[in-house]
Amino acid sequence: MYACEGVDILVNNAGIQHVAPIEEFPVEKWDAIIAVNLTSAFHTTRLALPFMKARGWGRIINIASVHGLVGSAQKSAYVAAKHGLIGFTKVTALENAHTAVTCN
Repeated sequence: MYACEGVDILVNNAGIQHVAPIEEFPVEKWDAIIAVNLTSAFHTTRLALPFMKARGWGRIINIASVHGLVGSAQKSAYVAAKHGLIGFTKVTALENAHTAVTCN
């Protein structure tokens, strides 16, 4: 468990990439891309939110790229992760709309 006591602004900007057709895409590359590009944002946000709420203020900024909005051949994991990050951003914003913590 990591101690987190001073996060006012969290920027989730991680991104790794691998290019291959779906049928040739290595499973370990898929898992790594989803872990770095999407799951890491969940973990950092989950840990930062209680402190932001307790302080009565916080900003969470998630960086997705154009691939969070459109598809691109041979980038299945990257596009899936970035689409997921946009969805996660929307859920985080909605769940905290009644607080002074924003997520964009």
